[in-house]
Parts: sequence; structure tokens; C-alpha cells
Amino acid sequence: MKQLFGAGLIALLLISIFPAVVAVTGTEDSQTLSLVSSMEDKTGKEIRLMQLEKAITRNIVAGKVAIEKVKANDIDASELEVILTELEALRLEVKSINPEEEGAVETFVNIKNEAMELSKEFKEIAADLLAQDDITAIENEVNDNPELQEYKLRIKEKIQLKNKESVQKTFDSIGIKNEVLLAKIKNGGVTLAEVKNQIEEKTKGMTPKEKQAALVALKESGVKKDIAARAKMENAKLKVDERTAEKSAWLTKAAAKISDPSKKAKIQNLLDKKVKDKKELVEKEKKTKEKLDLKAKPKNKTGSTK
Repeated sequence: MKQLFGAGLIALLLISIFPAVVAVTGTEDSQTLSLVSSMEDKTGKEIRLMQLEKAITRNIVAGKVAIEKVKANDIDASELEVILTELEALRLEVKSINPEEEGAVETFVNIKNEAMELSKEFKEIAADLLAQDDITAIENEVNDNPELQEYKLRIKEKIQLKNKESVQKTFDSIGIKNEVLLAKIKNGGVTLAEVKNQIEEKTKGMTPKEKQAALVALKESGVKKDIAARAKMENAKLKVDERTAEKSAWLTKAAAKISDPSKKAKIQNLLDKKVKDKKELVEKEKKTKEKLDLKAKPKNKTGSTK
């Protein structure tokens, strides 16, 4: 029993240490929850914002190559260029986010969702305009892109810093002092087994009461983190409508980067139409929902709704 109890404590301690490098799987909501849960401090937010920026950049790089191939076949790529401009607007917005500002996490959630929708839309359109050989060639070209490789290195450095901070926090909570190991973690020169060994050595000397207290504290911390992350996601949903003006401003900035005046005007007109159409669709869906809600309300004896 004591061994199982100690093993459970060690497992929880290890899970609490490495939130930035755990693989994110599951449904879209569970993926987002996992991402948001790791944004509990500045470094965690910086990692996720950088990863989002990299993902959007990857889609932009791939999108530019795809558009070149579409145009090479004498096909109009305006629809794809509009989506690419929207992705560029999201990238500009991500770059501008201060991770320590109130609402940074909510903005991250909304941009992530919008970027996923745009990427899906782009792929569906491009799939009808490009041959499979072209798509494979695009993927190979993107994988060798130096800008994306630079992102990879920067993110790796941040993850190592986050790991060091997480390990130090966990070590402090159970009284471990090992500056040499912490320095190695920051430089990426330590294995999970080395950290586990340190924790195992420390927990061997803990009384059952101390282990139980540590377990309770870790579980409470995990529950609080989960509740906070879910609250951030709900707040993000409430702020979707508020983003209209912000998105419009970033779209204008993204369109301004287009050097060709005639192309810029064409893309801006198409963007304005797309934004207008989407706004009208949202309003229509809102009115439909209000009508359905009204019909669903119980009626009193006179026949009117309560």
C-alpha cells in the first residue's frame, strides 16, 4: 500500500512538472482546455502564443506556395488570397498580444479557433484546384522553411525554461534543493528519469501523513487549474461578438501589406464583402434562435407565453 501511495504521489508530481510538453490529443474542446491549462503563468502563455504564431505562419507559408501553383495553372486565386490575408491579420494580432495583459488567454482561444476555421476553408478550396502531386510538393517545401525552423528553436528554448520553472516549483514544494539539475533542465540536458529519481529519493523519507498532505495539495491545485481554464474558455465565447471591430482593424493592416494597389483594392473589397456576409449570417442565426426560444417557452392559460 505504501509503495502504491508513493507511486501515485510521484506520478502526480511528474505530471504537474511538465505541462508544456505533454502531447495534446482528444476532442477540439479537450485540446483547447489542455492548452489553456498550461497558460497559468507568463512563460506558459508565451509558449502557447508562440506555438499559435508558428502554426499560423506555417499555413501562410503553405498558402503562398499553393496560390503560386494555382495561378501557374491560369486559375483565379482571389478567394484563397482573401483567406491568406485573414490569416495574416490573425498573425499580426498574435504578435501584438502581451501575455501579462488581462484577456490574453481568451484572445488566444478565439484566434486559435478562427485560424483553424480559415485553414480548413483554405484547404477545402485548394483541394479542388490542385493536384495531389502539387499538395505533396507544398508540404515538402514548407517543412524546409527557415522561418519555421527559427520558430522551432525559440519554442524549444521557452519550453526548457518552463520545464525548469515547473521543476523548481515542485522541488520547492517538497523541499528538494538541486541547482545543478535545474540548470541542466534549462539547457535541455536532463532526462525525465533524473527528475523522477530526485523525487523518489525525497518521497522515501516522507511520512505517510506528509505524502497524503502533498497528494491532497496537488489534487486541489489540479482542480483549481481546471476550473480556471474552463472559465477562460467560457469568457472567450462571450467575447466572440466583441472581436468584430478588432478583427476589422487587423484585416485593414494585413491588407495594407499588399504592395500591388489594384490587388490590394480587390482583396479589400472581397474582405469587406466576406465580413458583411458573415455578419448578416450571424444576425440571421441569432433571430432564428430567438424565435425557437420563444416557441419553446411554456404558455399560460390565456395562450400567451410566460
